[in-house]
Amino acid sequence: MTVFWPEGDALRALMRRPFVVIDVETTWVPEGGPQRLVSYAYVSVRGGVIRTDKSDTSLVNPGVPIAAKSSETHHIYDHQVKDLAGFDAHVDKLERVLSEPGVVFVAHNVSFDAAVLRNEFALLGRAIPDVPVLDTMWLPKTLGYAKDGLGPKPALPLLAAALGVAFTKADHHDANLDATATANILIHLLTDAATNGRAVSIEQLLILHDRGTTRTVSGTGYISSRDADYGYHLDADHLALHTEQPPPTGKVQAPWIDAWLARAEECATLLCPLLLEETQAIHLDTGLLFGPLHRNIAALTQPGQLATLIGATMRALRPDQNPRQEITWWRKHEKAIQAAPPCAGPLSCPDCRQGNPCPLDVAHEYAAASLMKDATGKATQERQDALLATNGPIEKWVNAKPVDGHVAWLVYRDQVIAREPQRAAQTLELARSLGLHKVEPQLAVRVAYKLVGQGRSEEALDLLSSLLRPASTNTARAAVTQAHTKIQALREQEAARSLKPPRASIPGRTRPDARTRPNPYRP
Repeated sequence: MTVFWPEGDALRALMRRPFVVIDVETTWVPEGGPQRLVSYAYVSVRGGVIRTDKSDTSLVNPGVPIAAKSSETHHIYDHQVKDLAGFDAHVDKLERVLSEPGVVFVAHNVSFDAAVLRNEFALLGRAIPDVPVLDTMWLPKTLGYAKDGLGPKPALPLLAAALGVAFTKADHHDANLDATATANILIHLLTDAATNGRAVSIEQLLILHDRGTTRTVSGTGYISSRDADYGYHLDADHLALHTEQPPPTGKVQAPWIDAWLARAEECATLLCPLLLEETQAIHLDTGLLFGPLHRNIAALTQPGQLATLIGATMRALRPDQNPRQEITWWRKHEKAIQAAPPCAGPLSCPDCRQGNPCPLDVAHEYAAASLMKDATGKATQERQDALLATNGPIEKWVNAKPVDGHVAWLVYRDQVIAREPQRAAQTLELARSLGLHKVEPQLAVRVAYKLVGQGRSEEALDLLSSLLRPASTNTARAAVTQAHTKIQALREQEAARSLKPPRASIPGRTRPDARTRPNPYRP
């Protein structure tokens, strides 16, 4: 029987392009202006492995005195670089590295590293190659990687410690050690994303991350309408509503919530991206929003409008503070979400324009996550056991709604991560018997591969075909498409083999009748 490992396929899909991980060290310029390069390193990652033969590091003469406060940080001094060549001796090599077909530029806090290199190229009258970027400072948030104390944009030593990468504060600001640690962090994060079912292809991840060496990168991780034109046309009066009362830095006060409620419907009507930015920056007590927002929903009938509102409010939900808040929110808005028209061209919500999963398509996932938590807001083994108990919640969900299927998927995924194959197999079989795999893409992929292993590839394709939705940006749907394509290709290969003519007999291998010797023992 053929064994399939979709997680392995997902990891290969994330690792198929070459990565060049870069770190730079600089000096402040006494008279002001952009910082100048004094050291750089690049580390090549191919197929999830660091290639030292394709990596390099070097000191660079910046052409200006190295500032004392810069030397205190990276311990590079004037006497170490005074006899070395400037960046003009390195630019051709770096341009070749960044011009490799399909290459992805990786850095920790890429805004800094890319800006330094852009400036050095520009000083020589040249332009840095325009390539996509992954920023390991923001990548945990992009991939949904969560760990206590990590924060939204962790420093390199903190992130390395969280992932078990060998790196200390004493190593920090050595370009080669920083780049090597960042490369290992990249490998860990992509492996975790593939293993935990959050994996997408590298092409989809780059769209989701939405950064490049020559494009503006916002400090919030979101390129807003203030930085680039994404088709939003907001008049001055509406923009004034946001600028007059910007998101608070501390505890959210009632007047700001009232102002947010007053403009939420207008933001949704105008497909305003600033509403999403605000709720990513702060956390609201959304229990106060359920009633007013539900009344607003009736007026949001055009494509993209309800998705704008739902996408923003989902970011405000806090299962750690109120573990049942999401399920209440979902039940109140379920019918409206399912009936809302999808985004269409210019009428698209901020998430759609940024390549994020469609809010209308993943809203139930927030509700499912809340059901995984106990009364204190923690996901525990006891809570999973209660969900899977005989006559428990999962067995009562005979209507097979998306939120039920996603709960089953989360339980199954956690059991796979905990290396409990027997319990995971039992959960998958229970979900399958209740039809939950027909509403949850990730479960469908696992069941489909199991069917293929049993020689039932036609049934597997029918299952995946029922869940194919090309217009959706939900990354789980991408896994369905990938599995469908792979199984279809496998069936075509099997069909081609079955059409081959039978092997012809080779003359002379059989004894002609005239040469058959008589058997002396047969009468």
